Parts: sequence; C-alpha cells; structure tokens
Amino acid sequence: MMYLLAGAVALVLLVAWFFWETSSIVPCTLEIESSHEHLHAHLELEGFEPEPGDGVRMEPVGDDFTDVPLNHKARYTSTARVTRASLLNRLVVRLTGGTEIHELFEVGFEG
Repeated sequence: MMYLLAGAVALVLLVAWFFWETSSIVPCTLEIESSHEHLHAHLELEGFEPEPGDGVRMEPVGDDFTDVPLNHKARYTSTARVTRASLLNRLVVRLTGGTEIHELFEVGFEG
C-alpha cells in the first residue's frame, strides 16, 4: 500500500514537472515584406533565444499589420510573451521533434 501511494505521488510530481512553465515579456521587432517574390514575416526577440518546446506570442500593436501593400516592407516594435518550457518537456520535444517537425510550431495571422 505504501509503495502504491509513493508511486502515485511520484507520478503526480512528474506530470506537474512536465507541464511547469514560466513566462516573461520581452521586447520584439516584427518585419513584414510583401512582394511578388516574397511574402514573409520575421519576429526578432531582444535578449531571448527560444529553445525547443518554448512558446512565443506577440502582443498586438496599435497599427494594423495585416494590410501591408504589395512591394512594401513594414517594421513594427512591440512586446512578446515568451513561455519557457520545463526541462522535461524540452527533452521530450527534442526526442520526438525529428519525427513530427510540422507539429513543433504554429504560425497564424489573425485579423
């Protein structure tokens, strides 16, 4: 009975460690280019290097960056909320990342 209780406590602690995340807000710069050859957005974080399993979400800016005219570049500064994954979660992502590369990140433009 005691081993079962100790195993359950260890399992709960392991699950809590896996889902443990810390978040912070860092300054960032968003560069958008729209042309016949390129349509891309590049987010540069200042003072932070994301690792596997981390999440980054840019906070909204006052300008509407969904309407960049063709053959133009735009640059916006804002902040981003960075969620740092736990060490166990990062290890799992590194071990399984090569098999499902498309599930490691999600990119979306909402407007």
